[in-house]
Amino acid sequence: MRIDFWSTDNKPGTVKPYMRFERSFAGRMCLNQTDDTTEINVSAKFNAIGFSFLSFMILVWSAIGVLLVQSIWANTGERNVVAPLLGLSAFWMLLFLFFAIPLMWTLTGNERLTVSRNNVAIRYSIKVFGLTWRYAPSRITNIRRNAEEPTFSDLNHLAEPFDGRGRVAFKYGRKTVNFGKRLANEEADQVVAAIKRVLRVESEES
Repeated sequence: MRIDFWSTDNKPGTVKPYMRFERSFAGRMCLNQTDDTTEINVSAKFNAIGFSFLSFMILVWSAIGVLLVQSIWANTGERNVVAPLLGLSAFWMLLFLFFAIPLMWTLTGNERLTVSRNNVAIRYSIKVFGLTWRYAPSRITNIRRNAEEPTFSDLNHLAEPFDGRGRVAFKYGRKTVNFGKRLANEEADQVVAAIKRVLRVESEES
């Protein structure tokens, strides 16, 4: 845990206290708070079975890709043969990404929730790229902790990060937004409390 204090104004006779609070949990979550902004980072949870399966599929699919490239190279100049092979190459690439992205997520995936009075953003990222969704705080309601996922939900590791699941949720218009895959109850409660603190939500109906 770390707490930093410093002044934000160097003018004589003026002191503006500023606090930065950082708490690293024993698990996968790190909570950073300043006076008006909270940032929560959650690293992906490693799953040995999912990692092994995805690694095996990547190896098999890579071998198929090598054979595909060899076939294209061997039939260069024969359009009737090469054209279908190029179509298969596009299909191969899509399935390769289907296996590769969850594998990279298992190793380097990160969820980041940034909350301020003017903006709420959720970013899902892996080592090479990420996607960010932004939400207007005025439209956010019913901030809550979701029920704990059943034990068989480990099968859903293969669908991450596309599964849309999370232990923390809020309503945004007609849709529900989730954050914090596989957080413990204590961690999810900390996220809910942090969001409500920044957005100054006292109580909400379920």
